[in-house]
Amino acid sequence: MKIPIDFTLSNITLTSANYTLTDYEAETYRYLKVAAGSNTYAIIAPNEKNYNFIVINDDYVNDATIKVSGQTGVTVQESTSKRVRCNGTDYEEYGVLIPVIASYSPSSSPSSSTSPSSSVSASISSSPSA
Repeated sequence: MKIPIDFTLSNITLTSANYTLTDYEAETYRYLKVAAGSNTYAIIAPNEKNYNFIVINDDYVNDATIKVSGQTGVTVQESTSKRVRCNGTDYEEYGVLIPVIASYSPSSSPSSSTSPSSSVSASISSSPSA
C-alpha cells in the first residue's frame, strides 16, 4: 500500500454532492481539507469506531460537515478546523486544536560557517471555544 507523505486529502468539494470517503482514504488520510463547503452536502465517512480526522474548512463562506451516512455528524464552520472521531454511531468533536503559527527567516547576511543560518519562531495561542 502506498502511503501519502503528508496524510492530507485536499480539495474536497461539497458544492453539488456528498463526498464519500473510500476505505483507502479513511485508513490513510488524517487531514481532510475542504476547498468548498456546503450547507446541503457533507463528507460521508465510514462508521468505524475511533476513526479520527482533523477537518480543515478552507471555505470562507460555507460550513462543512463530516458524518456517518444517515446521521447528523459534526459541522465545521467556515475558515475553521475541528478534530473529530467516530464513536461507533456518528462523528463527534473531541480534543482541542491549539493553533501554532511558525515563521522561517533565512539569515540575510552570509555566514562563515558551512551550514546556513536561519531563525524559526513559533507562537501558540489558545482561546476557549464557545
